[in-house]
Amino acid sequence: MEMRHVSPELYLLTEDGRMLEFLRKRNDDEKNPTPDECRGPLKGVSLSYAFCGEQDFGIGPLAKMFGAANESEGIITKIPEELEIIEFDGVKAIKIGRYVELDSDMVEETKKVGIIGYWDNSQFIICASPEYEFVIDSIREMFKPNQVRFAHDRYLWGCSLLIFAF
Repeated sequence: MEMRHVSPELYLLTEDGRMLEFLRKRNDDEKNPTPDECRGPLKGVSLSYAFCGEQDFGIGPLAKMFGAANESEGIITKIPEELEIIEFDGVKAIKIGRYVELDSDMVEETKKVGIIGYWDNSQFIICASPEYEFVIDSIREMFKPNQVRFAHDRYLWGCSLLIFAF
């Protein structure tokens, strides 16, 4: 996977309402959230736009795989068998799609940032370094039929993928 397609920002929404921001590029005085700040159940995940053309097409095929084909509602009604948790070189990831991989570039970038992700209209991957690997389990726990929505939100620079419990 080309690293320029990886989302420059990933946000975690905790059950207690905190928004945790993981940025691929930070100023020297900025820090990513600590592992302790990320503990506990998650309420949502947001992967930002990464100037990748497939993100402009929406989330139709991805939503269909999760039984959420009505994008206006986006309620996930099933968990596809293809949704899997994988590990490589100490990095843990949750993914769906045959063209997203946890390769050496993704591992290297994940270890630098802590948590990163990629998405397009039919797949996504969210990767966590060893100290944040519990976040992947929290994301998987969040995926429950009729309790989670997909949303595709358009901002000035492009579209973001939102996955959130309601």
